[in-house]
Amino acid sequence: MTLAQLWQKRLSHFLNELGKYGRLIFNDHFSIILFMMLGFGAFFYQDQLVKLQAMDLATLKWPVLLSASLVLALFFHLGRPLLLTLDPDKSYLFARGKEWQAYWLKGTILAVVLPIILLLVMYALMSPFISLVTAWSDGVFIAYAVCLVWAKLINFLLMYLNIFDLGLGKVEKPLKQGHHTLAFVLVLLVSFAFSQPIGLIFMSVVLVLLTAYVGWAMTRREQQLMQFNYVIEQEEIRTATFYKWIAIFADVPHLVPSVKRRQYLDGLLEKLSGKLPNRESYMYIRMLFRHTAYSGVWIRVMIFIALLLVLVDKLWMAAALGFIGHLLTVVQLVPLIHYYDAHPFQMLYPIKMSNQYQAFQKTMLIIFFVQTLVYALVWVLVQSFSLTWLTAIGIWLILALLLIYIYIPAWSRKQAKKINRF
Repeated sequence: MTLAQLWQKRLSHFLNELGKYGRLIFNDHFSIILFMMLGFGAFFYQDQLVKLQAMDLATLKWPVLLSASLVLALFFHLGRPLLLTLDPDKSYLFARGKEWQAYWLKGTILAVVLPIILLLVMYALMSPFISLVTAWSDGVFIAYAVCLVWAKLINFLLMYLNIFDLGLGKVEKPLKQGHHTLAFVLVLLVSFAFSQPIGLIFMSVVLVLLTAYVGWAMTRREQQLMQFNYVIEQEEIRTATFYKWIAIFADVPHLVPSVKRRQYLDGLLEKLSGKLPNRESYMYIRMLFRHTAYSGVWIRVMIFIALLLVLVDKLWMAAALGFIGHLLTVVQLVPLIHYYDAHPFQMLYPIKMSNQYQAFQKTMLIIFFVQTLVYALVWVLVQSFSLTWLTAIGIWLILALLLIYIYIPAWSRKQAKKINRF
């Protein structure tokens, strides 16, 4: 098998993994939630744009430009070269020599496409905000879009060139992706500080110099040693990052989640443990407050929604965010009802299924209460103590009760029908 065939085989395996988990994540429930989040995002985006237009734009110039630069830097940071090199390759395929150069370059060019698309989409979303505080022409906006694509391509080629010992310093510590992102945001901010087209010329000059360096380095790689261990390390980091993101939404079989003590939940667990009526309630409360993977689900959702609540001041937006948070939580956690079904203790001392569902409902009630409490504490910073604030809390609690006592029983009946069918 040639390296080109090997690359194609490994790429097919990666795309199959991506498709498999993509179908699992974007199921019916998540599609509905994603649609709701996109709708909320569109309304929020329009609302912020209207608010900015009514404010003093002269004082908002640098806050807007700084915010836009940080958002673009965040998306600039996304992505890694698709090196598709495994640890056994050191023993069996290292001797293929220069053939690896084309192998890695192909993966680098392919992997940069999606990050460039995401970066351009975010730039298009930031452009209306930038146009409010600057007098840029359409040509300047287009030129900056070209510069963003150019910068991202250079970013990936520099990461590709880290593979080779170019004699420019310690190869063991090449510049990481974070260093590239920091340099990008600094150049972007300096270019914004100048009037146009001077700022655009500055950024273009920097990119031309970097392009010249990349061209020179590409000619030198033929004579330099390849850092094979570095390649394998980077591929392991990319793979681990990929499965880490997947694990947020779905179980990844070969990842073993850790179970550790969350000290900040000890007080709550101590109070709850003595009031639980049966072993199912005890197991659910321990799993959803101790298990790193599953406790992380509702805690991450809670933090994400809480941060968004700081940015909204309308009741319907706050209610929608709370509902999305509760829905994201229950959809991801409800399959855990049957988590212990195959446990030997459960099989030796079975319990009625209805009691199992009731225990899970009580556990979810506690989780929703904690989430609602955090949302209320965060949104009080926006609304203070007012009727709107109290109304929002009431809506969140009602929605939580509807999900617990309507959605969970409906889901359980649907699962029971599937079990009876087989």
